[in-house]
Amino acid sequence: MILRNAEADDFAALLPYAQIAHSQSLISSLPMDENALRRSFITSIAFDDGFAKVVERDGRVVGGMVGVIADNHFGIRCAMDLFTYTEAGTQVLLKSFKRWAQDRGALMLQITDLSGGSRYQKLIQHIGPVQAGINFIEVF
Repeated sequence: MILRNAEADDFAALLPYAQIAHSQSLISSLPMDENALRRSFITSIAFDDGFAKVVERDGRVVGGMVGVIADNHFGIRCAMDLFTYTEAGTQVLLKSFKRWAQDRGALMLQITDLSGGSRYQKLIQHIGPVQAGINFIEVF
């Protein structure tokens, strides 16, 4: 398994994961805008405070994570995930995102879980954030 920086062409491989995740999420009754998802993905690749990584297994993209650092509504520099979709390497992605956030000077980390999946929630908590509704928060 390899974790690497995402490239624009990786979007096509991630889209089916996003569609599955959306269909099984708490917001599945709402439409998923593929163009908005693509904009978030490309912006995170190009943005100085953007995080975009993919996981490869046997030369195939099997998941990815995208996030940004921005001031939250309290004016606190916060690393926030935009989406995480994987069939493998979830813990590696989460740990990489946390390290990246700390290295970039974020004061807190926020990961949102719209899946309601207990396994994913346990992985998030394992790296440090505590649950607050559908969000998991860690203050550095």
